[in-house]
Amino acid sequence: MTLSITKQEDLVTITLAGELNTAESRQAEMDLAPVFYYDNCDFYVDCKDLTYIASSGLRLLLSLYKYTRKTGHQITIAHPNDDIKEVFTISGFMQLFKIED
Repeated sequence: MTLSITKQEDLVTITLAGELNTAESRQAEMDLAPVFYYDNCDFYVDCKDLTYIASSGLRLLLSLYKYTRKTGHQITIAHPNDDIKEVFTISGFMQLFKIED
C-alpha cells in the first residue's frame, strides 16, 4: 500500500493505492499522523488506485472524519471502486462522507 499527502492552501489531498488491509493500516496511521495538525483544511482522499479496504482502514478514515467534524471541515472520498463503495455502504460510511465518482 502506498499513501501520499499533499497540501495546497486549505486542501489536503491524500492518495491511497493498493490494499489498505490490517497489516498496512498501522503504517498508514503513522503516515497520516501529520494531517491532524493541519488547521482550516478540507480533505480529499483519492481512492482511484485503492483496491481493498479492511475495517482497520475504515477506522483510519473515521478518525479523519471525527477530526474534520471538530474543525468544521469536510472530507471528500474520490473515485472509490465498486468494492470500496460496497464496503462503505454496508458500514454506513456512505452517509458520513461526500463521495465523488
